[in-house]
Amino acid sequence: MRFFKSKEYSVDKIQKSHLDPNPINELRKWLRKASRSKIKDYNAMNLSTASSDKGVSSRIVLLKEVNDKGLVFFTNYNSRKAHDIENNNQVYVTFFWPELEKQIRIHGVASKLDNTENDAYFKTRNYKSQIASTISAQSEMIKSRDVLVQNFKDVLYKNEALERPESWGGYLIEPISFEFWQGRKHRLNDRLEYYRDENEWKIRRLAP
Repeated sequence: MRFFKSKEYSVDKIQKSHLDPNPINELRKWLRKASRSKIKDYNAMNLSTASSDKGVSSRIVLLKEVNDKGLVFFTNYNSRKAHDIENNNQVYVTFFWPELEKQIRIHGVASKLDNTENDAYFKTRNYKSQIASTISAQSEMIKSRDVLVQNFKDVLYKNEALERPESWGGYLIEPISFEFWQGRKHRLNDRLEYYRDENEWKIRRLAP
């Protein structure tokens, strides 16, 4: 059997005393660092959902906002991820930046944004992205890519203002717990977890 080679981690470390008491603020700090480090798609996160019949599934989505309540992303409400959330709104998201040897895992509860918030964000998207959201029945079988592209061109040619489809919108993930992970030498990695204790955030160190 041939195994992949491992590498030593040595870029950074986490000290509990240096963490912000509010995990949302710590998340913002790590995102800013990833942005300043010129990491492409630093806001890409792996979203994991669970269904009753197909088990757990994961995919990459883009974080669009971090506010005081949690994390926001957008998708098609008829997609598999949306059906999963409808039946089980507990989700996990993971950020991983190998250049920084950093990872963040977040457990939270997802809920739909209201129409006002969805409309406001839809209007900020470039026109071609609006078209894509309008013509794509995400996760449904299509006859061919040619049909998809032709539908896109048909709408593009008309150059008419588009309204947000009712089947497209955002979710807010309200966090239950956070784990901030930093690779360290000899696999003695730093793992600091934020958890709720009587509605207050507490921090504990976990074994690697």
